[in-house]
Amino acid sequence: MIKTNMQKTTSNTRHRLPLYRRAWFLVLLVLIAIAAIVCLVVFLVKPDNHDAASADSKSGDDASQDLSEQEVSQTNDGQHDNQNEPYSDPDQITPQYEGENPNLANDLSGNIANYSYDGGMLKINTMINQYLSSGTCELKVTGSNGNIYTASSDIIASASTSACYDLGVAVSPDTYTIEITIKSDNKQGIITGEISL
Repeated sequence: MIKTNMQKTTSNTRHRLPLYRRAWFLVLLVLIAIAAIVCLVVFLVKPDNHDAASADSKSGDDASQDLSEQEVSQTNDGQHDNQNEPYSDPDQITPQYEGENPNLANDLSGNIANYSYDGGMLKINTMINQYLSSGTCELKVTGSNGNIYTASSDIIASASTSACYDLGVAVSPDTYTIEITIKSDNKQGIITGEISL
């Protein structure tokens, strides 16, 4: 019979996990990381309260005067001049990013966007640079042989511009000089062009 020497230990020895592998330690690290991210976001996105602090430090009359000036500058920002009226003028809705505001010009302007010739009918599409809710377009087409054709149509409004509605004449193939007279309220303008059919 084989005898085995087995020693019994009286000490209660357990295998110890290192600190970085314990669950509570990992949870603590995750919470610290989340807190650091939140603090970083709050610090970077924090609004500038400098104007509010300086307004509080002023006297009551000066602060109320400055606030009323700020309110006027915010309400009169060129987008809508009168708060009691609805948005009806595209000058107040559409900001102009380049050049002069065409709606403030003394004369109307535009161009021939495109044209089509089908079955002896010449149709001309225009773009008027100003926003016009009413008016007329008078078309005069002069051929190279001296033939003159005329037509008229109403002006229709688009988002921030206008156009002549359904402007066309029956013509034969030739080279034509086009003259479109635009009239609306007390303003007038002429769009010219030349096409070959």
